[in-house]
Amino acid sequence: MNVHTVSVTVSGTRASASVEVRAGGELSIGVAEGVCAGDSIDRLVAEATVRAIAGVDPTAERVAVDTVSVAPAGVRTVATVLLAHGDEPRVGVAVVGAGGPSDAVARAVVDAFARRSASS
Repeated sequence: MNVHTVSVTVSGTRASASVEVRAGGELSIGVAEGVCAGDSIDRLVAEATVRAIAGVDPTAERVAVDTVSVAPAGVRTVATVLLAHGDEPRVGVAVVGAGGPSDAVARAVVDAFARRSASS
């Protein structure tokens, strides 16, 4: 599974995040909307990514975004997400690159799902 497209729209105090993920030949889109304050855009991107993944992996419907962080790690900046799935927390990480922090957050969510799949 990989991130195909990430877009964020801000209008006044509201924001909308749309994420497309591709798994095999399937494309799924997730959307999340909310108030634009602090690091809420990163969280909206993570929520939209989980919703997009739910379109190709029904178990994602039981996953909640716990924590999202975009912070320096040495000379790089990384996005880290913690997802809650019952008693099974999963962590995903992605380096912020040319796509910016929103793209990295979406990739970190996909990374967390990949780790869950690998350990199942």
